[in-house]
Amino acid sequence: MSVHPKNKLFASAGTLIVLASAILLVGLSLERAQAQETTGSLEISGQTYDIPYNITGGSVEEMSGQPDFNTILVMINSTDDGTLTIELPTDVIDAQDDEFSVFIDAQSGNFVVDELQPTDEARVLQIEFPSGAEEIEIVGTSMVPEFGTVGAIILAVSVFGMIVATYRKFPNMRTM
Repeated sequence: MSVHPKNKLFASAGTLIVLASAILLVGLSLERAQAQETTGSLEISGQTYDIPYNITGGSVEEMSGQPDFNTILVMINSTDDGTLTIELPTDVIDAQDDEFSVFIDAQSGNFVVDELQPTDEARVLQIEFPSGAEEIEIVGTSMVPEFGTVGAIILAVSVFGMIVATYRKFPNMRTM
């Protein structure tokens, strides 16, 4: 049985449409997977915070906070030039005058840092990094906890101690 040449043409066109559709769907799935937001855990003084981020050209290995230096360190494994878009809650880290300092592998300079969609609750930074980068350091002007739990306990014990010492030293103040 032979197939008419017109039917071969339609069969080939149909096959091409199916293949093109499949390629388009795979491409959209990959693009969606790359743009998918991930949440990292950041622990500061025993408190854990969720930090949403998206990265292209690599992966985030670890996040850590250094409250003494108002700094978040993001350890990355970059396989290509890429971009880290990170949402920083203002109750975790913030910067006066809307300026965060960013260092890549302890260097400042030849990379682009943009702030996207700032709100009262969060600041979103988009940081470009080169292939081979390992560490992104984000420095603000304030970071939680300002004093921490241990600082609050020490303050409470100190105030209580001062009240007891004053009460013992000046017994005549008891009648006031």
